[in-house]
Amino acid sequence: MSLPEVKYYCVTVSDDLLSLYDISVSYRDKGVMKTGVKINKNVWTQSIVQKSYSAEIEAVMTAKPQSVSGELLQKDAFDMSLECEIISEREYKDRFGPKPDTKAVPGGKSETFTFRVPVGSGGSESIKAHVAPLKFNKHFVFSYTVDDSYVNGWSRIFAVNNGKWIDDVEFFHKDAVPTEGSKGSPLCISDGCGNDRRFTFGEAIWPNANNSYNPDGLIRENTVSPYVPYMTWEELQIFVDMGNAVYWHDIDTTKYSDNTIEGIVGGFKYDYDKTLEKLGYTMRTLAQPNGNPIYIEAAEKSPLVCLTRATLEVDDIFPKEVESLYKLCVFGGTSPGTVSEKLSELKMESVSDRPKLISMLSHRPTMEEVGMFREICRLYGRDGKDNIWVTSYDELYDYIEMRRSAEITETVKDGYKYFEITVPDASALTYKELTFIIDGTDTPAEIVSDNLYGFSSAVQGDGSVLVNCNFDESLPKRAGKFISRYENGFNDDDKENAEYLISLLRDDIAAPLKDKLYDLKEPTRENMPVIGHYSRNQMKYYLKLYPDHSVSASLKW
Repeated sequence: MSLPEVKYYCVTVSDDLLSLYDISVSYRDKGVMKTGVKINKNVWTQSIVQKSYSAEIEAVMTAKPQSVSGELLQKDAFDMSLECEIISEREYKDRFGPKPDTKAVPGGKSETFTFRVPVGSGGSESIKAHVAPLKFNKHFVFSYTVDDSYVNGWSRIFAVNNGKWIDDVEFFHKDAVPTEGSKGSPLCISDGCGNDRRFTFGEAIWPNANNSYNPDGLIRENTVSPYVPYMTWEELQIFVDMGNAVYWHDIDTTKYSDNTIEGIVGGFKYDYDKTLEKLGYTMRTLAQPNGNPIYIEAAEKSPLVCLTRATLEVDDIFPKEVESLYKLCVFGGTSPGTVSEKLSELKMESVSDRPKLISMLSHRPTMEEVGMFREICRLYGRDGKDNIWVTSYDELYDYIEMRRSAEITETVKDGYKYFEITVPDASALTYKELTFIIDGTDTPAEIVSDNLYGFSSAVQGDGSVLVNCNFDESLPKRAGKFISRYENGFNDDDKENAEYLISLLRDDIAAPLKDKLYDLKEPTRENMPVIGHYSRNQMKYYLKLYPDHSVSASLKW
């Protein structure tokens, strides 16, 4: 019986493992073991020239001191792969040959979904549905913006809204070591059906801007430095995944002139593309920088900019009745206004028969603004009258566009009245959620469509029925992202974020995600294999579990 043809010892090592570990190989050559051969490339091979002995090879990985200290953990993700084999020449070519590249380009479409209510003794004619003037049928709107990409939007406002740690260090980044500070409960309104919805806001960012100190961009991939004042792409991704918005601000003047309309329009496109690439987020609002009027003219010309948050004097906006925000310049109240002025303005609008939009901007939010948000929650949020909608310009824009364009078709069948809702151009929307009010019944609505990922309904105090329909296909995916983040680092913030997003889903979609989240356990050698794809946080566990390790292969002749 002939032996299989054997050509090579082969050790394959991923770039990341090679950078974090020292790798050495020992192998048998002509009956003698050669030891301590250093590996400094992805693929190491050695031909076997004699077959009168057993073939043996062992690769040993030992963590570098800079890896254990965390100095080398500067990436978001790591591909850790070490394989030690005895293979044929044919296997070698098949394994390391070129691989095809495939890409998919999604198309856009309108969206249709359906819910129903039972027809009672009063008949179906009196049962009518319409889109609520504001989401969750709230009374008035507050929109807050942080300008200039400052991380204070993350370390102060995002933190207070989501019940995260607020450190005394001003520029406190994700994964930084806490010093002195505090943590409270998330700031919420209800959805009118007993479920919490957290306050959201917008950050005006510089996707491409740079300076001599930051030639690769003011927005870094990640950092824990208390001397970096800007949000990172990692933080911004979490920010938008949790329902917040990012806006245009100053363009990159190293490539486009901000003295001409054409230059600014080009800069808008440049920033739009970068933001879409990095975050998967479609910007639609310009936060006018420095009161520069040319930016407003450019926003009129740009096919991308839908709305401008101006800092000059603009007309009041009445969100319950405005037909569209497209190409409008808005602010809301005194521009920019102090905390005390904003609280006074909100107090007036909370009891107004015709409430107007109230807005505020800040560059480096302080603990005074943190206190303002807590006071807003106490007075008008879930802890108070529960009549405010604290949101971003983008979410408000999307809601008003859906309110204007949504088509409602009614049918009666088998004792139920069905409401089929068609939202044109749904693919252009980011915040795919609508609230409806049904008159003529006192029974909560029932979900019909599978494409409603979130759904809630309840009878209101006036006897009408409130219905919230979320048709955002990204919602379960975003919840899944935070489950994966938690699995990769067992960070409590990721778990809390996952729990919140899961709470927005309908029960049958939420249940398996809950099970997966709560079944996760901290890594051990049993549940964290040597070969795998790991996040930066998970690498801390990996290095602790595997300060050194060996992989071997052998073949008896």
